[in-house]
Amino acid sequence: MGGSRMITFKCKMCGGDLEFEQGASVAECPYCGTTQTLPKLDDDKRANMYDRANHFRRQNEFDKAMAIYEQILQEDRSDAEAYWSLVLCRYGIEYVEDPVSHKRVPTVNRVQYASILADEDYKSALQYADAIQRGVYEAEANAIAEIQKGILDISKKEKPFDVFICYKETDANGRRTPDSVLANDMYHQLTKEGFKVFFSRITLEDKIGTAYEPYIFAALNSAKVMVVLGTKPEYFNAVWVKNEWSRYLALIRAGADKTLVPAYRDMDPYDLPDEFAHLQAQDMGKLGFMQDLIRGIKKIAGKDEAKTPSVVQQVVSGGANIDNLMRRARLFMEDGDWNSANEYLDKVLDENAEYAPAYVGKVQTQYKLGKEDDLSRCLEMFEESSNWKKAMRFATPEQKVRYEQFLSGALATREEHRKDGIYNDAIKQLNKASSPEDCEKAKKLFESIAGFRDADDKQKECTEAALNMIYNKAEADCRVAERRIADAKTAHEYERIGRVYQQLGDYRDSKDKEKACFNRAEAMRLNLYNSACKKLETDDATALASAEHILQSLSPYYKDSSDKLVACKEKIKVLRDYETAKKKQKELDGATHTIYTSREFDLLANTYDSFGERYDSSDLAAECRRKAETIRGEVYSQAVDEYNKASTINDYERVAFSFTQLVSYRDSEERATKAKQKVAELKAANAREEKEREERQAKEQLAKEKWEKAKKVIGITVMVAIVIAIALYFLVLKSLFAYNKAASALNEKKYDVAYSTFASLKKYKDSENKVAATKEAAYNDAEAVYNAGQYDTAASLYLVAAGYNDATTKCVKATSQMDGTAQGELLVTAIDYAQDDTYADCPDYAELWKEIAAYYACGSYEATIAIFKNLTNTSKSETNADNQKE
Repeated sequence: MGGSRMITFKCKMCGGDLEFEQGASVAECPYCGTTQTLPKLDDDKRANMYDRANHFRRQNEFDKAMAIYEQILQEDRSDAEAYWSLVLCRYGIEYVEDPVSHKRVPTVNRVQYASILADEDYKSALQYADAIQRGVYEAEANAIAEIQKGILDISKKEKPFDVFICYKETDANGRRTPDSVLANDMYHQLTKEGFKVFFSRITLEDKIGTAYEPYIFAALNSAKVMVVLGTKPEYFNAVWVKNEWSRYLALIRAGADKTLVPAYRDMDPYDLPDEFAHLQAQDMGKLGFMQDLIRGIKKIAGKDEAKTPSVVQQVVSGGANIDNLMRRARLFMEDGDWNSANEYLDKVLDENAEYAPAYVGKVQTQYKLGKEDDLSRCLEMFEESSNWKKAMRFATPEQKVRYEQFLSGALATREEHRKDGIYNDAIKQLNKASSPEDCEKAKKLFESIAGFRDADDKQKECTEAALNMIYNKAEADCRVAERRIADAKTAHEYERIGRVYQQLGDYRDSKDKEKACFNRAEAMRLNLYNSACKKLETDDATALASAEHILQSLSPYYKDSSDKLVACKEKIKVLRDYETAKKKQKELDGATHTIYTSREFDLLANTYDSFGERYDSSDLAAECRRKAETIRGEVYSQAVDEYNKASTINDYERVAFSFTQLVSYRDSEERATKAKQKVAELKAANAREEKEREERQAKEQLAKEKWEKAKKVIGITVMVAIVIAIALYFLVLKSLFAYNKAASALNEKKYDVAYSTFASLKKYKDSENKVAATKEAAYNDAEAVYNAGQYDTAASLYLVAAGYNDATTKCVKATSQMDGTAQGELLVTAIDYAQDDTYADCPDYAELWKEIAAYYACGSYEATIAIFKNLTNTSKSETNADNQKE
């Protein structure tokens, strides 16, 4: 059965990995603990786009992030999360960790006059969100609206600025930039000229420890001129620098009467941001730059015009007519005839353009208010309208007091309305709360309107509901734990539940429950520990494995469980090694008894010694040594019998090899020496016989030569010719018979017979080629059986192919894979090859094989390979010598 696919997504607060099932709309980050809404992630492309956009937003590169969210909405206009993300970028929302609660809280870096609650994208987010998402959006938006209101309250108290200097203060290493120095000089020059200048280094120096946004917002909105200066392209595009000048450009695009002046130095003006392409940039390195800048700012700010103070007065000429017109306008407003009311108010203003009550009337018609007193209950921000501002500008002192009372009443009404909305939202949140987190959210809403209605009592109700949920959950978890097996995980679960009760403090019987849970956890761990210790005392593999599992679950904090675990693992290892040794002993018992088997028994006895007094190691070690001694006795007895029966060099060499393998057993060294002496004696006798044969051949040759000189008579010559012809005929028949026999042997893959026969025929027909073909065939077959793991057969075939390709080296390699007995047999075969009559004219061949046998008996594989190579070279030399003789 298939399940929901798990999706990984980056937390939009801290950037950690969120895992949630496909289709989920809300998730909690395991790193920062924030409950957050999720986008529609139908495919990897959209997921990647969200990850990139959220990355830019977390880096405060809001414009880049907004561009990607817009692309997402082009594909799906119903994605609530994309609308909400646009809102976060528009208001420059950054989530930072609260040092007290360690929770992520929003900060506003791009304040707007318009409330976030009136934002169209926010409304779209609510429209397309599901019920759970909508609750999260509303809670976050209300929190941001509160922050926004506080920023606006502070910014209203700030005096307006003439010039805003935008620059990068520090570089990547935290040092002051050249831009900072240039901005500092510019600040002092402009200040001397009487301008009020916003320069963050000085303007915000007394604001340390508070949020800067209210003061930056006030300066951006009041300054008539912004100078953006820089010495590097990357400084112009630094996150916070761009945040300021992009917001200022947005105000200009919205119709604000403002001017932005880019100023650069030591860089190419074409490297300025693309957004400045339509602006006239200034080179700060140009002579007279500062004078030109000051003169331009004066023209923009109007400080070069002579201003004379004027007294605003209400013109009262035509007073009776104005009164009648105003009465008519007020009657129309009471009747809700807003068009007629506006018409008469315009007539009043035609009479007196500075008549404040007419502008107040205009405000009434704009917001559909029948009476002036209705302004006190207006929920709309009428104070932002141009008509209200004119009314306050032209109002008499008495009128201004009255209008300010209207505004105060409106603000109070709005605040009441705001708190009422929060109260209702909090009630809904509390009523539908299904978790302590839900209760905490409702409590925060009530906390934000402390003192309103029964909000303070409701906070306590939220706390009580949350505690009750936590208590009930702990009770349920206890019941589940009681049904689980008693292991370390269950003990840990009881401890976790105990900490939950601990957090509840004096709530109900939480302290008793806490103590009970911790006691259960401790008792469970103690029982497990004691059980493991008891099992550790045994030599049973199953019990030790169980003890290891228990101690691993308890390590490293419970008592000395870590030390016990080390001891347990060591005991398991020793037991495993012991079982391996017994298995090896069983294998040796069933193996053929050779000198190598005795050595294996000796090594195994040493292994048993390493176990000390454990198990029955001493008895088994003694048994292995007895078996090794018995085998050596058998090998010795066999070698003695062979010595007594030996008659050939081959016999004595084999006996010498056997005694050499026995090393210092009894008189093995002495017997090996005697066998080698016999070999030397027989070789000397053979050498004498060979010398006598050569002398006979020399005499026969001399007689033959004399016979040739003595042949005078034709009859004798003819007779000799006939005899020679007959001899040659039988010689040819003999060679033909031998050739056919060798060819049959080659076809039957009897390579040793074929090789020796073809080699004895020398240049008869293509015998030399057949010798090479035999070696090649033997080599190829050797390769096949070697790869199949038949090393004995392969070594014999490589022996036949000696001198062809790397057959010599391969022979040694195959021999090294064989057991000791098979190795000795192969070397004996090699010596037999060397002593065959076929090689009677190559005595060095036999000597080389004997030398190989002696080296190999000592285990010197490198020496063996070297001698094989020497043998190959000798064979080639002999072949060349034969060719030259022929």
